[in-house]
Amino acid sequence: MFAFIALHLWQSTLFLFAAWLLTLAFKRNAAEIRYGIWFAASLKFLVPLALLQSLGDRMGRALPEPPDVDPTLIDTASAIFSPSIPGAAAIADSTLSQLQSVAVAIWTVGVAIACLRWLLQWRSIHSTLASASRIAMDFPVPVCVTSNELPPGVFGIFRTVVILPRAVLHDLGSEQLQAVLAHEACHIQRRDNLTAAIHKCIEAIFWFHPLVWWVGANLLLEREVACDE
Repeated sequence: MFAFIALHLWQSTLFLFAAWLLTLAFKRNAAEIRYGIWFAASLKFLVPLALLQSLGDRMGRALPEPPDVDPTLIDTASAIFSPSIPGAAAIADSTLSQLQSVAVAIWTVGVAIACLRWLLQWRSIHSTLASASRIAMDFPVPVCVTSNELPPGVFGIFRTVVILPRAVLHDLGSEQLQAVLAHEACHIQRRDNLTAAIHKCIEAIFWFHPLVWWVGANLLLEREVACDE
C-alpha cells in the first residue's frame, strides 16, 4: 500500500515539475492558460494509479507469455540465495505494521487540522455574511456590504454572493466600483470558487506535500491576474 502511495506521489511530483516548466514557457501568454496548467497539476494528485496499472495489465496481456518454470526450482534457488532467519520475517512485519499505523495516525491528524482550518474560515465568512446588508445593484448575483475589513470577494459555489466592504462604496468612484464588480463577475463566470474548493480538498489530503501548497499559491496568483486581464 505504501509503495503504491509513494509511486503515486513520485509521478504527481514529476508531473508538477513538468507543469511548472510549461508555465514558464507560457509566461508571455494569458494568465488563464497558466492557471489551467497549474490546475491540471493539482488534479494529477487525484488521478488513481489503478487506471495506469489497468492499462499496463492490458498491454501485458498482448505480450507473449514466459515459459513455464517448475515452482520447486524457484523455491530451491530462493533458499540458497536468501537463507531464512528464524523470526526475522515476523519481526520485520511487526515493525512495518507499527510504522504504518503511526503514519496513518499522523496523516489523519493532519487531514483533520486542515479541514478544521477550512471550516473555521468558512464559518467566519458565513458569520460576516449573516450580518451584512444586501444592496440593490444591477449584478447577476446578490451583492452584500459589510463593515468588516475584508477585501471584495465572492462567497459560495452554488449560491454565490459578492461581499463588499463598506469602505469600498465610500472611497471608490463609480468607474472604479464597476471595475471591482467586473473582476468579481469574472471569478463567478470562471467558477473559481469551485476549482479553489477542489484544490482545498487536495491540500487536505496531501497536506504533507509542500509542493501542493506551492501549487495553491500559484493558482491564487494566476486566477487573480486572469480576472484582471
